[in-house]
Amino acid sequence: MAARDFVAWVERRGQQLRRRLALSPLAVLDPCELAQRMGVCVLSPNDILGLDPSDLHHLLVENRDGWSAGSIRLPNGRVLILLNPTHPETRKRATLMEELAHVHLDHKPSELILLDGGIAVRSFKKSQETEAYWVGAAALLPRAVLQDAATSGIGRAALARQRGVSQDLVSFREKMAGIRLAGQVKRLQPA
Repeated sequence: MAARDFVAWVERRGQQLRRRLALSPLAVLDPCELAQRMGVCVLSPNDILGLDPSDLHHLLVENRDGWSAGSIRLPNGRVLILLNPTHPETRKRATLMEELAHVHLDHKPSELILLDGGIAVRSFKKSQETEAYWVGAAALLPRAVLQDAATSGIGRAALARQRGVSQDLVSFREKMAGIRLAGQVKRLQPA
C-alpha cells in the first residue's frame, strides 16, 4: 500500500471509531466511553482480586515504566484491557486508544512464548502496532480538528491541553496529516 493510501486508510479507520460514539467532527473523544460502547472492560492491576502484593508492587512500582497496557480476549469473546494507572493521563488516553484500535482492527493478539530456560517473551508484529497507534491517534485527533486548529491559530500546546493528549501526539498527527500548527513563538532579541 502506498504511503498516501495508508494515511487515507488510517483516517477512515479513525473515523469509524469516532462514529461508534456518534461524535461530531470536532468533538473530543473519550477513550473510556468508547471502550464501554465497544463492550471492552478496562482494568488496572489494582482491580485484580487475589493478585499477589509482590506482583502488584513489581507492576506499579519497580517496572511501572516497562509496560503501558495489554489486552486479552476471553473465551466468551469479551476483551479486557489492563491499563497502567501510573502513567500520565495523556499517555493513558493514547495507550487505551491504541488498544481499542487493535480490537477494532481485529488484530491477532500477541502470544507469550516460553524459551528454553523458562524465559517468556512476547511475540510482536510491528505492522499491527503501527496500524493501531496511527488509527488510535487519528481517532483522538482527526484531520478536521487539526485543520480547525490551524485555521484558528491554535498551537500545539493548547491543542494538546484541549484534547488531553501529549504535544508529541499532536506533532505526530501534524506530520501524518500534513497540517502545520502554530508552534512556540520565538521572541526577537533587541539589537
